[in-house]
Amino acid sequence: MHASEFLQRQIGWQFDLRSGTIGALAAWILAGIVYSQRAAIRQLAQNIWAPIAAWRHRVQASQEEKYVRALKETLKPLLLFAPTDPSLIFQPPSYRVLAPLPTSIAEVAQSPRTVIVPHSAILHGHRKTSSPGHRGPGAQLA
Repeated sequence: MHASEFLQRQIGWQFDLRSGTIGALAAWILAGIVYSQRAAIRQLAQNIWAPIAAWRHRVQASQEEKYVRALKETLKPLLLFAPTDPSLIFQPPSYRVLAPLPTSIAEVAQSPRTVIVPHSAILHGHRKTSSPGHRGPGAQLA
């Protein structure tokens, strides 16, 4: 039988219960596999789409963005130290100021000569540094 004879047949399609059941079970199994692997499939799709999205962004970028990107790529090898998270490195400054005078003779031997005042308490934490714009006589960077 040729293809033209097959297409010209007048017999309609008939539903076969056994074939329909096998097809439905195969579809459910396939859907279950896809559902159980949806995170991996999503990650794969993102990995496949990422180069295309980056290419589209490069093509649609303005002259300024292209210049900045080229400048960053050129200057990157010249950096001596490039932290991944600069906020982890930052440490707020603290100040070393003269300690308050002891109130009794017994405290003289135990009291420190200087005290370290954190930057957050510089305006309201120590009497020698409490006025804005005025540094106490012993104020130094720690």
